[in-house]
Amino acid sequence: MDTFTIDDGVRRAKSAQMHGLSEIWARIDGGVETKLRIDQLRSPKRSIPLTIRRDIDAWDTINDAMRTDPDLLPPIDVRPGAVGIPIAAIRVGS
Repeated sequence: MDTFTIDDGVRRAKSAQMHGLSEIWARIDGGVETKLRIDQLRSPKRSIPLTIRRDIDAWDTINDAMRTDPDLLPPIDVRPGAVGIPIAAIRVGS
């Protein structure tokens, strides 16, 4: 299975996983857009902090959009690679 490291979009990927989605739109190396399985993604971040208002607002906005219509969110940016941790292992709020 090919794996991809997220350059931008860790919050979107984690929210998708938390809402039970198995795939998310991704842009690979700034080029082609395709749906990738959440289990193919790796995050350079171990957690999504929710300690300041800006972080909370960003999370709430993404989480609400993921719940209502995830296909309207921009694709995450990824590159081939296995650097980072699986999305399921990311902690939210720490």
